[in-house]
Amino acid sequence: MTAKVYGALEAFLDGDQPAARHEAVAIHSAVLGLAHIFGLSDSLSDPLKHSVSDLVDALINTLILP
Repeated sequence: MTAKVYGALEAFLDGDQPAARHEAVAIHSAVLGLAHIFGLSDSLSDPLKHSVSDLVDALINTLILP
C-alpha cells in the first residue's frame, strides 16, 4: 500500500526519484502525525488549542513550495 501512496506523491512532486520519494515519505508522515494528534485529543477528551482547520491549513502552507 505505501508503495502506491509514495509512488503517487512522487509522480506529483515530479522531482528526481530518490529525493521525491523521500519527500513523499515526509509528507505522509506529517499527515499521519496530524491524524494521530486529532485521534489522541478526541480519545482523551482533551481539546486542542488550535482548530483542526487551522492545523490542516498550517500543514498545507508548510508543504506549498514558494
